[in-house]
Amino acid sequence: MSVDATRWAWMQQGITQAQKLILLSLADRADEDNRCWPSILRLKEDTCIGNRHTVIDGLKALETKGLINVERTFGSGSVYTLIGVESRENTSAKTGTTTGAKSGTGTGAKSGTLNLPLEPNNEPIILNTRAREASPSPKAGFRRVRKRPAYSARTRQPV
Repeated sequence: MSVDATRWAWMQQGITQAQKLILLSLADRADEDNRCWPSILRLKEDTCIGNRHTVIDGLKALETKGLINVERTFGSGSVYTLIGVESRENTSAKTGTTTGAKSGTGTGAKSGTLNLPLEPNNEPIILNTRAREASPSPKAGFRRVRKRPAYSARTRQPV
């Protein structure tokens, strides 16, 4: 999912409601190059538009308005490219702000790592629940569940 493409789709004006829904669906499925390839059926289900011809007409209108480019290939699905999407990296470069790690604790948002705070011994704080499971302390964030006694089905007495 491209956040930049979705933000761009929300800002578009002068299109119908159906066209905006189609554009939002395309933007939600866009990759880093603002390209996606959903089927007409997928777009119909995503947008809750009842008629597939409405989806096709909406795609044609978006292409005519210059918001998308459609590469049609015979025998396989079409590839849709969103035109005019500005990434936040390009926008921040114009305003003089920087992206990425603010301290030496991570490598930035592009690589998928988090900028975690460091413990006094320069090791990252572990935010993983599995690490807490290995802790021998009963106060590691898990509550104890009291087991109920087993009952006999006939006598309803504890076994």
